[in-house]
Amino acid sequence: MCCLQCNDSRITLGDIVGVIGCGFAGQVIMQCAKLIGASQVMAIDPSPYKLEIAKKMGADVLLNPQKKDIREKIFAITKNKGVDVVVEAAGSENSMILATDITARNGKIVLYSWITENINLNISRWHDDGIDIITTGLVHHTVQERFVWSQKALRVIAQKQVKIDPLITKTYSLENIQEAFEEVVRESSTPIIKAIIRP
Repeated sequence: MCCLQCNDSRITLGDIVGVIGCGFAGQVIMQCAKLIGASQVMAIDPSPYKLEIAKKMGADVLLNPQKKDIREKIFAITKNKGVDVVVEAAGSENSMILATDITARNGKIVLYSWITENINLNISRWHDDGIDIITTGLVHHTVQERFVWSQKALRVIAQKQVKIDPLITKTYSLENIQEAFEEVVRESSTPIIKAIIRP
């Protein structure tokens, strides 16, 4: 599904793409952005573990959003232009503020995650700088449409254009399903990108 949502993001050849949030979806979207033709992909996440996986998946630049100089670094890399397409895949107030701050004039903010709480956000830049806001909630499509896009999404995985196996960082047996849910929520010592429960 993340593959098709990346396609909906309107990334074009040569774009600089920033992905805020390097969980499973963010990692897949980064790979798809490179396949579409992004000239540079920035992985933005506070977890060194997730950034290391992003590097293996092809990210060109690794950035920690908790560092105070992240905006300066991004504008230095982009020659003071900003990022052409920012994919928000973290789902927080801070990630939305960062997305708004680093998007280039006439750029795009792609909303992948769901933010279920009210947030404070100054959207004047969206208007002043002609920023496009794109939502990619494919789960809201009709059942008939899902038959079409799910085949396309699975095709790039089957052809190994998008790597999924390195993102499966933990496997549990069905009898340990309770432990699986507890560990995924807790993310104790090593963050879990994606867990699989097998019979």
